[in-house]
Amino acid sequence: MKRPDSYSLLLLCVVIAQSCFAQDTKPQTVTPPAPQTAESNPKTWKEFASPEGLFSILLPGSPVQQTQQVGSPAGPLDYFAYTLQTEAHSYFVAYVDFPEVPDDARGVKRILDGGRDGAIATINGRLISEGDLSLKGMPGRAITVEGASQLLKARIYLAELRLYLVMIVANKNLSPSTEASSLESATVERFLGSFKLMKRKK
Repeated sequence: MKRPDSYSLLLLCVVIAQSCFAQDTKPQTVTPPAPQTAESNPKTWKEFASPEGLFSILLPGSPVQQTQQVGSPAGPLDYFAYTLQTEAHSYFVAYVDFPEVPDDARGVKRILDGGRDGAIATINGRLISEGDLSLKGMPGRAITVEGASQLLKARIYLAELRLYLVMIVANKNLSPSTEASSLESATVERFLGSFKLMKRKK
């Protein structure tokens, strides 16, 4: 059985993300809103839990679930995505299970690189920051990608055979002031920082 290579991972991540964000990748002309929005109020955020996905995360609304199958050298793979679109942001969590993954540091890096490249391709952007991170021993990557009209921040994790992508996309024109930028940073961290893994029931 073939292991997922970096090219197939790139295609997989692009398909996952673009299927949810394709409608948001066109440049938009907007009038910057007032700094205070529903999303900036922590009381509007609720925990969303996916027993099937074995994760929970905070969201300012109820996400829509999508399931799709994509081909890979290892055979057809099912991926599951949860998306929430608001006036200011696109929130996105997805995961896919591989039949097997490399058990060495170089192989893990290759998988995370595939997730990163897929996120970059989502908005046809350029990578402006990248760093390794971990979540309860789970290797991960934090990235920031800038497009023509959008800013994407993502965290990618590999939990055994499962690859998670957690992303938020915002229109760059929506945060013109220092106060709005501060609220934007708080929103991004509230979302990305709330991602947790759930224990698998025996």
